[in-house]
Amino acid sequence: MKLSIRSLILGGLIAAQLASYAVLVVAVWLAAEDAAQKQARSTLDGLSNLLRQETRHFFDHVEAATTLTQRLAASKILRVSRVEEIERYLFEVIRANDEINGAFFATPAGEVVFVSRPAGEIPAEHYLFRRIVVEDKTRSEAVFLRDEGFRPVSNGSPEGIAMGFDARSRPWYEGALGADGVFWTDPYVFFSSQRPGVSTAQAIRNDAGEIVGVVGTDVTLSRLSDFLQGLRLGEDGIGFMMTGSGDVFAHSSMAIEPDGERLRLPSLATLGGTLPAAAESADWLAGESLSEPRFLRFRDGGQSYLGLLFPVPSQRQDWFAGIVVSEAFFVGWFRNLELWLGLAAAAMALAWSAAGYLVWRVIDGRLALIRGQARRVVEGDLEPIQVPSAGLAELRETELAVAEMVRGLNRRDRENRELTRSLRKFSESVEQSPVAVLMTDPVGQIEYVNPAFTELTGFPAAQTVGETPIMLASDDGDRAVCATVVKTLQQGQVWKGDIGVTTRDGEHLEIAAVVAPIKARDGQTVCCCAILHDKTIERETQATIKAALEESVRANQAKTAFLAATSHELRTPLNAIIGFSEIMTSETFGPLENPRYRKYCRAILESGRDLLGIISGILDLAAAQSNRLLLIEDEVPLAQPLSEAIRMCHGVAERLSVEIEQVGAELPVMRLDSLKCRQIFVNLIDNAVKSSPKGAAVTVAAERREDRRIVVDITDRGPGMSPAEARAVMKPFERLTRSASISDEGGLGLGLPTALAFARLHDADLQIFSTVGQGTTVRVTFPAERLVA
Repeated sequence: MKLSIRSLILGGLIAAQLASYAVLVVAVWLAAEDAAQKQARSTLDGLSNLLRQETRHFFDHVEAATTLTQRLAASKILRVSRVEEIERYLFEVIRANDEINGAFFATPAGEVVFVSRPAGEIPAEHYLFRRIVVEDKTRSEAVFLRDEGFRPVSNGSPEGIAMGFDARSRPWYEGALGADGVFWTDPYVFFSSQRPGVSTAQAIRNDAGEIVGVVGTDVTLSRLSDFLQGLRLGEDGIGFMMTGSGDVFAHSSMAIEPDGERLRLPSLATLGGTLPAAAESADWLAGESLSEPRFLRFRDGGQSYLGLLFPVPSQRQDWFAGIVVSEAFFVGWFRNLELWLGLAAAAMALAWSAAGYLVWRVIDGRLALIRGQARRVVEGDLEPIQVPSAGLAELRETELAVAEMVRGLNRRDRENRELTRSLRKFSESVEQSPVAVLMTDPVGQIEYVNPAFTELTGFPAAQTVGETPIMLASDDGDRAVCATVVKTLQQGQVWKGDIGVTTRDGEHLEIAAVVAPIKARDGQTVCCCAILHDKTIERETQATIKAALEESVRANQAKTAFLAATSHELRTPLNAIIGFSEIMTSETFGPLENPRYRKYCRAILESGRDLLGIISGILDLAAAQSNRLLLIEDEVPLAQPLSEAIRMCHGVAERLSVEIEQVGAELPVMRLDSLKCRQIFVNLIDNAVKSSPKGAAVTVAAERREDRRIVVDITDRGPGMSPAEARAVMKPFERLTRSASISDEGGLGLGLPTALAFARLHDADLQIFSTVGQGTTVRVTFPAERLVA
């Protein structure tokens, strides 16, 4: 029996349809219910994470506004003593946060600044301000309106607003005083708007820990309900928030309204819809605390529902949020499985009835696919056809060949589009370049100038294109330069140099120019490109910088001369004060009868010595920086000034309970100024001791490197520094704020700069290696040229 292609395709089609139908029916019936449950739980888990994130974002946003206000006030960036300033700040807080209805600041004396959104009969574009001031135990209260531009609306108080507000009697005030961080109130009725809501509050304390005020924000229950309503929970989904006792204070489909000044909150069981049925589940609401989301599945009115309950992510640990959603919202399409199977069976029967017709059309359909591809190519559509993975070999090979041809055309098209984009980018770059660009054809006629060229010369493109660049030459000399440029370009080389240009207004400019020939792939010049830069501004800038540097040098010289001139005048009276104080302290010419005189004399002596040290440090640094300080060099063992420095710092180290440890090999003899070298080490060791906590050790390590350089490291275990702080302390009079565990011995911040200046006089290098929290190492590196042998 001879089989035709038509009969072969028809038989295979019928067999495949029968087999697939049987497998589909059995598999779907077995997996539908299990898949529905897994899909519902998986989707609910995802919705749980999304709702918790959205709720956390909402409450964190409200808390952040209160915390920011408290920190700004505590750090005195926000000056709460200035009423207008804090009113403006609270006004901006409300405008910037849609969640917040009101913001306030209150003091223990009863003074209040309160700003809220409109309420009652107040127009929507106005904001309500309440200001209470207490002066000489007299309390004055003012209520007024401002518009969205913070401009006063009227001088009088708006009608319908209650007076006699006392912040200290409100729920948030006492709560904030006893809370550690942000305090959330239970739902209550606001005084000004008579609307129900909750408040956040946080106490502000001064440096002594005393309460100086309370700041906070108001959020209406209707705003919480709007937030729940904004969550996408399907057509019949319900969102709510409730207290630990089961009272609902926010609901996505209803508003919680007060009963006069009292607020009566409903429970889940008293609300409409499916919530009473959900409330009947004891397992869902049971338990003293709820740290993880809790799920519920129940039926009501013949329908299945899913519930989710989770703690509200805020400072209030007894608030919960929940949702109830129809199960059809997640797996409705699974529940319509019977209908789908029926439709599938009907489709199968229809397919069998049409199988004969499809056999007649199958081959023609494959050929039509190829014909359609050819028509789309003609119309400019270069998307290749999707070749089926099965089919007659001859037809499939033809389809693959057509698809490959279309892919080749598509690649060429992409290359052309990429080239067009590159040309467009180049054109836009040149057009928007701040540098003047001029392009000519190979014979020298201008073909293009960019807007920067027009701005530089004043010649628009319409007057320039078709001319030659010689039109810009100022005189015969510049025209000769133009001839040199042409000759250089004819040789295929780039010309760089200066040339004079006359603008359209007749102004002469000195231009720095770069002119280059642009060549095609065959080496032929297709055009020439010139880039022009005005040197006039550059010369003016350099002149300004030079004048500023000269003025700086003169100022520095004047400072040095002043310090040098005042050295004698400052030191002479200080030496007299110190000398006479020593005589009186030692009672050389007889006892001081009153013991207080001896105490005062010691204080004068110590202060005079400190002041003399400061003046000497300033004068030494000034002399070193002005290159007036000369070294008195001698052949000195480096260990001598290092040991003397350690000895001199022992007194401070013992007073601060810090050890000084010296390690390292024997040090060589060097050409040094012994006193200034010792001063380098004294300054560095003294800084290290004062930067170390009690009980720590300062290490002084010295070694001789293979390249004959001598390295001395002074290391402490103090708080360390950031790179920016390490750079700052090398400048005169810069001091870092120490932590509470580190001593603060005073000083002007001259130790490191003086050490650096003295090190450079010895051709030495001074470096700081420091990590915050891990200590600091200061390294002094002496060059090999300083070694005697």
